[in-house]
Amino acid sequence: MKNLPVNYRNELFRLFMRKRYGELTILIVLMVALYWAAPYLGAQQGEANIATSNGDFYQVIRVVDGDTFVYDKNGQDITVRMVGIDTPETVDPRRPVGCFGKEASAESKKLMEGQKVRIEKDALGDTIDKYQRELRNVYLADGTMVNQLLIAEGYATVTRGYQFSQKENFIKLEDKARIEGKGLWNEQTCPNK
Repeated sequence: MKNLPVNYRNELFRLFMRKRYGELTILIVLMVALYWAAPYLGAQQGEANIATSNGDFYQVIRVVDGDTFVYDKNGQDITVRMVGIDTPETVDPRRPVGCFGKEASAESKKLMEGQKVRIEKDALGDTIDKYQRELRNVYLADGTMVNQLLIAEGYATVTRGYQFSQKENFIKLEDKARIEGKGLWNEQTCPNK
């Protein structure tokens, strides 16, 4: 390249740059098109954000407690712990039933038991907990996110020690529920909270 006259080097550089920019432009256009078309093609946008947003709903067999339930996936019972929330304990034999735990369990049963729900992996968080439960975001048929609803209505607290995509939103909802004295934040319901 050093032996070529200056105007040839400049011309080759100019052609090289044009070709690269053209390829880059084509690549960007293709990526944008695939991003927008993916939901319509049933494509998955990466393992961390695999969603059943293509319309797959699963039957909830039973609610274990306010933040845990079992669903049927192709004849197999799968246990789910909802991402980002913690409801007071009701089934752990090592602990007493937590204040507002029965109410949180009853609300989850009312919302989900016997219903079909959409179950999604979170974009940021872990996918399995130490008890081998799936960690998931859960949506009702009308699109309501159950995790979010339980926080907003005071049935659950935010699991602040973990990373998940809705963390900031959940914290704001929890703060609002606390200020409004909803559910477990009500001083008459749980005076030690």
